[in-house]
Amino acid sequence: MRLSDYLRLLRTSWALILILCLSVGALALGLNSLQSPVFRSTATLSVAACVTFEDGAGCDPVRGTAYAVQRAVIYADLAASDPVVRQTAASVDFEVDARALAAAITAAARTGNPQLTVSIDWPIEAQSAALTNAVSAAIMDYRSAAIDSVSGDSSYVELFISDPALGTQKLTESATTAVALGLTLGLALGLGLAFVRYFLDRHLRTPREAQDLTGLNLVARLPLGIKANQRHQPPSEALLADSFRRIRAVVLERMKVAGARNILITSAQEGENAVEVAIHLASSIAETGMRVLLVDADLCDRNIGTHFGFDNNGGLVDLVAEAASSKELLHQVGTSSLSLLTSGSKTDDGSDFMSHGAVLKKLSELTSEFDITVIAAPPVLSRSDTLSLLPAADAVLLIAGVGVVHRQELVQTVLTLDQLGKLPIGFVATGAA
Repeated sequence: MRLSDYLRLLRTSWALILILCLSVGALALGLNSLQSPVFRSTATLSVAACVTFEDGAGCDPVRGTAYAVQRAVIYADLAASDPVVRQTAASVDFEVDARALAAAITAAARTGNPQLTVSIDWPIEAQSAALTNAVSAAIMDYRSAAIDSVSGDSSYVELFISDPALGTQKLTESATTAVALGLTLGLALGLGLAFVRYFLDRHLRTPREAQDLTGLNLVARLPLGIKANQRHQPPSEALLADSFRRIRAVVLERMKVAGARNILITSAQEGENAVEVAIHLASSIAETGMRVLLVDADLCDRNIGTHFGFDNNGGLVDLVAEAASSKELLHQVGTSSLSLLTSGSKTDDGSDFMSHGAVLKKLSELTSEFDITVIAAPPVLSRSDTLSLLPAADAVLLIAGVGVVHRQELVQTVLTLDQLGKLPIGFVATGAA
């Protein structure tokens, strides 16, 4: 993925990411408010030991300290033992579940120091310190009765509470921390879902992707929402007209190189704005003074006549049926050099109609009277009409709707046109500002 792809992903998925951030953050805050508080109390026990010199003349401070450090480790392991827990539960004046008490006890010897700390995380604040001190006392009693008395060292070791538990610390996570963690998790989840959706999406993402897939040259990119039936100029009409002047220059140059006079405009599927591009391109070419014929060859939608204010009572279908002459069926658009041949009367089977040789013959006769002919054809993959019309065109301009057409559909369309000898001279990307 390129940097532009990441930016596009964020631009198109920002709402999803924001919603997940806020939702998970709110959920974290709600769960935090429902969480039962836990109170921690801690006591410190110290070990003093006397190891006499070999001659019995006094205590060796170095050996005594080392011995006391070893004993602190042993005593810390006693904290959650069954005898200590049972004695603690029996010594306090309130009821305590032994199993819960054993799980709440944490004891550890300090590295290189003849001390150990005993901590209890308990849900009732008033009981936490009392239990910690009771556990400390139980450790002293149990080591004296069961360990030091057996080893014969009890007269040389003393264990005492140097810092009893007096208060408690509330361990419940703060609301600020909970919300921060929730927002972080929501952001990660939102980004993850956005990436999954991005990689599972089969639609065309960018014009560059269309170039890579088809090998065609990009003629121009146009914003989505060009509407052929919009009679009043939108605020962006000037920008749109300028875009089509640039498209006109590129298309006419490529048609000149190919010796083409008739260009067919189509797309892979519906909704890619092919008809709108045909209307604007034909109108732009007519601005140069060239005689331009715009043919509405989409016998299903039949929208072009409506755009210019003409009905479809007479058009391509009537011309082929010889119901009227071309002069009677052609409409001049205002005072410009643009002429329009609408789709004409309705027909039951447009695909069957287009396959008749008379259609190509009549179009050939008619287009010879114009400098440029623009044929607005239906989508290649939706109906077979376009394939029947291809012999009437000298060049093909493909319209690719970003976010509309599937990538595989676009590739299939280009391959189909290429196999029929009508590889597009380029493509216009719609929906890509």
